Amino acid sequence: MLSITKITVQSTQKKELVHIENVIVLPGTISLIVGKNGSGKTSFLHGLFLHPSVICAERELFIDDQDFSKASLLEMFTKGIQYIPQHLLPLPGVSFISFLHIAFEKKFSEKIPLFTFVEKVKNVCTEYNLPYYLVEKNVHENLSGGERKMQELIQVLLLKPKYLFLDEIDSGLDRDAKIVVAGIINRLKGEGIGIMLVSHSFEFVELLTVDNVTLIDNGSLVRTGDMSLFLEIKKDGFVA
Repeated sequence: MLSITKITVQSTQKKELVHIENVIVLPGTISLIVGKNGSGKTSFLHGLFLHPSVICAERELFIDDQDFSKASLLEMFTKGIQYIPQHLLPLPGVSFISFLHIAFEKKFSEKIPLFTFVEKVKNVCTEYNLPYYLVEKNVHENLSGGERKMQELIQVLLLKPKYLFLDEIDSGLDRDAKIVVAGIINRLKGEGIGIMLVSHSFEFVELLTVDNVTLIDNGSLVRTGDMSLFLEIKKDGFVA
């Protein structure tokens, strides 16, 4: 179980953006975060993962009673906590397959020949219906927003985190790609991964087997529930 007992996020000018307490992500579940634009959803995730665009003033984070409040991004990564932000920056000249290879060896503390690893990546792309040509590109360089998201999903499927946080993974995807991505997320849930995601797309969310819904407004958690809360929001809008 991943438990965020408290998180306070500020802008770089020290204005409070988010203060949220008692959020839990269970293994093998999908937790959806919803709210109006500017309600604090992305700031919440940015604070949790120490994004340089915000200041994380408070962070109390536990995994199975182990305190991760002071954990660095590298420590979180090696313990199986992964974040895909909405906006992914290119790394010019950095080969995606080399990047994946290094990350895999770092995550699992094992050496694997590059040829063997390439075959492993090919098999993953085939199994999950992801385009292999993205593996032959550089990291996010000269790619559309949707292609960058697909690259990140290839990384997730190779690294198999215990907990996965997604900020609008569906943005920039066409209908067919959304179906593929939703299928992957549902499958990851079935493999026991705890997933928390932000989405503004009712169409995309309805492709997922969501367990919990959290409504954020003005930087605070205002309501929680199951898919009935999502359906209420779909019908009536964001009423706190």
